[in-house]
Order: sequence, then C-alpha cells, then structure tokens
Amino acid sequence: MPAGFYLALTWGLPQSHDWGIPMATDIAFTPGILALLGNGVPTSLKIFVWALAVVDDLGAIW
Repeated sequence: MPAGFYLALTWGLPQSHDWGIPMATDIAFTPGILALLGNGVPTSLKIFVWALAVVDDLGAIW
C-alpha cells in the first residue's frame, strides 16, 4: 500500500522509480506489533510474518 501511495504522488516525476523504499517499510511494523502482544501470538504466526518481511524486503531490493 505505501508503494502505491508513493507512486500516486510521484507519477511522472524522476522520483517515481524510488518506489522500493516505501515498499520495504510496509510490513516492518507488523513484527513489532506482534512482539508487543507477547506470548498471546502463536509462534508459527511470528515465523510467518518474519519470513514474509524478509521476502518483501528482498522484493523491494530486486
């Protein structure tokens, strides 16, 4: 979603090719929220979210 907003705001500008920067931050808050929830969150969900965050960041770099 952040990458979409960024592209909408910078469409046609030279900065529009930098969409990977906000794309890498869109899932960064989820592991933090899960950490704040503590032991009430299943470990499998935490592992899945961390794996998704890594894949998302690699996709942003690609």
